Amino acid sequence: MTGFYITSVNLTGASTPQASVQFKKGLNLVSGPSDTGKTYIADCLDYVFGRSATPKAIPQAGEYENVIVNIKTYVGDQEYSLRRSLHGPGIELTNPDGSTQRLSAKHSADRDTNVSRFLLSLSGLNGKYIRWNRRGATRHISFRNLARLIVVNEEAVISSDSPIHTSNPTGRTAESSVFNLLLTGVDDSSSIEEIDLQETHRDNESKMAMLDTLIARVMQQLKDLENEGESESVQDTLNSVDSELNELDAGLETEKETITGLEQQRAEIWNEFTTGESQIAVLQELQARFRLLVAQYGTDLARLQAIEETGELLVQLVEDRCPICGALDEHSSVDHVQSDSNPTSVAQAARAEAEKIRTLSSELGETIQANESELQTLMQSNEVRSEKVSETRSQLDDELRPKIKEIIDNIKAVQDRKEMLVQIVRLQERVNEYQVLRDELAGATTNNADAQTTTNWSGQHLEMFALTAQSILESWHIPDLERVTFDVSSQDLRIGGRARGSFGKGVRALTHTAFNLALLSYCTNSRLAHPGFVLVDSPLVVYREPDQSESGFSPRVKDSFFRSLATRFPEQQVIILENETPSDDLTDRYNHIRFTATDVGRAGFIPTVDDSF
Repeated sequence: MTGFYITSVNLTGASTPQASVQFKKGLNLVSGPSDTGKTYIADCLDYVFGRSATPKAIPQAGEYENVIVNIKTYVGDQEYSLRRSLHGPGIELTNPDGSTQRLSAKHSADRDTNVSRFLLSLSGLNGKYIRWNRRGATRHISFRNLARLIVVNEEAVISSDSPIHTSNPTGRTAESSVFNLLLTGVDDSSSIEEIDLQETHRDNESKMAMLDTLIARVMQQLKDLENEGESESVQDTLNSVDSELNELDAGLETEKETITGLEQQRAEIWNEFTTGESQIAVLQELQARFRLLVAQYGTDLARLQAIEETGELLVQLVEDRCPICGALDEHSSVDHVQSDSNPTSVAQAARAEAEKIRTLSSELGETIQANESELQTLMQSNEVRSEKVSETRSQLDDELRPKIKEIIDNIKAVQDRKEMLVQIVRLQERVNEYQVLRDELAGATTNNADAQTTTNWSGQHLEMFALTAQSILESWHIPDLERVTFDVSSQDLRIGGRARGSFGKGVRALTHTAFNLALLSYCTNSRLAHPGFVLVDSPLVVYREPDQSESGFSPRVKDSFFRSLATRFPEQQVIILENETPSDDLTDRYNHIRFTATDVGRAGFIPTVDDSF
């Protein structure tokens, strides 16, 4: 059996944990919610296999530098490792003996130091020829010609076009030739290019003149947009713009989080400030009352001092008088004479009371001093809090909010730029389409010559391929399936006499998947060359909510889909990226990598701080 299978896809960086998923032969399912990195795995794999565009930028992968894909051949179990930088074109190949060599990402038929030639040699397709135009001109096959048939992204899987073809009309001949090569094992090396020596008919000349006019108009529109690059460079710029938008969105979220944190911090400081103000008001009121009490104590001490001095003066008087009524002895009352009251005892009592007031006044002074100290501390703290509130308000108003406005303005500018680039790409595609039509008119041959250079489809091979696809669809219990055939005109399957592309998105995704898997199964069983694996992104997602035309399809299809794949491809490799999860009874019959997007289990392809893997 030719080909190879994927053993792991890894991301590495100098200061971040390695991201890795491990694959085996047979069915491999990577399941989990959206935004857990499933599609990014497919992008990384296709990128290492020679795709020019880098994987679509995601915030979680910003610190990673390299993609490493490890593969193993079906024959001999030879292990190879391919490493490609996310910021550079070159690819490093590590051979089974540990030696390394540099490979180019771009295919070259004249040199074998490129990843395309290496992968083609493992697939048994190196040096094969395919036709690339209707006149029969040939060139060597590139591994990129096979990519659409083995790595199916989530946009392509629901397309109504044939799984053989891309959206580029200029590549239809080459794409058909590649499929025919895989189906028959016969390349187009014997094809001879037809040269049309007849003069171009007048109607073709007028058509070409009209196309020239249209091309000139579109080129003028491109010039008005100040486009200086080709479509590939514009596409690269689009990828860069998408990355810039992602970075700006991430920056905007970061600044919003910073503002939220500062608002919360300001609210907390303000609450502390108002609490402090209340405490200050209470202490100031106490100090005022304490000062009144100090004044009262002073008045009482003055009164007692006067009483004390009066008593001492009365004792010093020569003439004895009653200390009570002041009468002379002969006039004093008997009751007064018997009383124990005298000026000395009154003075002593006044002194004792004054001492008590002095003690209370001293204690009150200490209390006033302590309160004053606490009051000053509170006032200083509140002054600091007031400054912090002002600083926070200033940071919000003078720094963060203007920065957010700047980011939003930048996002709008980048979006406007993206719209312009998209318009440029569309105009360039229109130019290419017009140019293709013009080239076809310029190189048009007779109907007989055209018939000789069209793909020589083999009815037997197409019939066997269609039966293989039908068998796979039957194992998924597609209801009302009827007969599956291959339509040469559309180069696609017909299901029950109905064109595959006419079904709803959910059924198109399933039948597209069946097409690619049938090609893998057919080539393996017929001992024909094939890379040896198929990866499909989200074949069941849109089937979860069928179109109205799919209302008759049973939910049993999903369970049958996984059950069939777990048993039908034990010696090949099938990788499914999907939100759905099969029944628990199939757990030991496939390799399941489950992403949870939570703190429980593995969050996603890119490790988080809490991940234990």
